[in-house]
Parts: sequence; structure tokens; C-alpha cells
Amino acid sequence: MKLEVPFYIQGINECGPAALQMALEFLGEKHEKEEIKKLIESESTGATWTIGLAKASAQLGFKTEFYSKSLGFNPENFDLEYYQRETDGAENVEIKIKKLQAECIKYKVEMEEREIPLDEIISKINENCTAIVLIDWGKIKNVDRYIGHFLPIVGFDEENIYLHQPGPKDPEANFKINKFLFDTARKSKGTDEDIIFIHRKMH
Repeated sequence: MKLEVPFYIQGINECGPAALQMALEFLGEKHEKEEIKKLIESESTGATWTIGLAKASAQLGFKTEFYSKSLGFNPENFDLEYYQRETDGAENVEIKIKKLQAECIKYKVEMEEREIPLDEIISKINENCTAIVLIDWGKIKNVDRYIGHFLPIVGFDEENIYLHQPGPKDPEANFKINKFLFDTARKSKGTDEDIIFIHRKMH
């Protein structure tokens, strides 16, 4: 199964906004990246939190589900050099995530703190929604360090998952990755197994 998701190339530290822009356009609404960037409340570095993507999607009127092993602030992630470098510091991040949680409740994001198996991800995509997943791109590129990266899931077959890879260095629409490597990358330390599902608006 392949979804006809539009493809955009991101700027530096813009994988989150680019992924959401692609997902929303697939669901029938075109939103400029600058508008999305304001709604998701990025770090000063441009880094994005999954909960910020969920909040922005719901604020724009889409039914949104957010699954994570850690819906709140996870201090263990700051053991990773990536989080130390790409964020405004643990104390500021904790405050921001609490604020975003409150806004997610306000905009009725459905949040569950649990792991979600790949079979369930595929089942949900079959329900005419789209998903944005946080993965460790270092696992995909066989690099020995965590690299957080948001990508929209745009399809699957018996052995593979297909993603739009918006990164400016090696952009690729319908990037194919086998299911085992995909699961390894999305379950890597630093991801909290974050994923959001965005549903088409019912008119």
C-alpha cells in the first residue's frame, strides 16, 4: 500500500515541520511551513518535540493521537549528546513540555503512554489516517550516535516500510526500509517510541 503523500525537502532542523506539512497536505489542507513552525513551538535551535507536532495538528482541527513510552519530560534523553546540543537545556525543556501537554489536553489530543507495535501502526494507517514517526536516523545510516529525525510514513508492503525522507543532504521520496530496521530505529534510546496519527477531517 502506498499513500499519495506530497513530498517536500526540509531546511536545517526542519524535519518536524516538513513532516507535518506533508501529512496535512495529504489529508486535504495546505499549510505553509512558517505557519507550522510557529504552532509547534520549536526550540531556539529549531529542534522539534513530538508533542509540539501533535498540538499543532490538533490546533488546526485534525483528530490527533499521540503515543509514547514517555508522554512527559524524559530526563534520560539528556544522557545523549544530541539532546544536550539541540535543545535549550533540560530545565527549559521540562517547562515547555508541560505547557505543550496542557495545550494538547485543550485541543483534545488523544494521548497514550505505551509502546505501539508495528502491526497496530499499519492497521491505523489502513484507517485512512497518516502517521509521523520519530526515529534514530543514526541507526538507518549506521552511525554510532543518536540523530533524531521525523518522517511521515507513506506506505508499506510485506517486508518494508516507506517513508518520505526530507533531509536536505539526501532527500528521497518513498524511501524504503525493511521492517526490522525501521522498528530498531524507532525504538532506539532517545525516541521514546514517539508516533502521532492524524485523521482526515470529516465534513
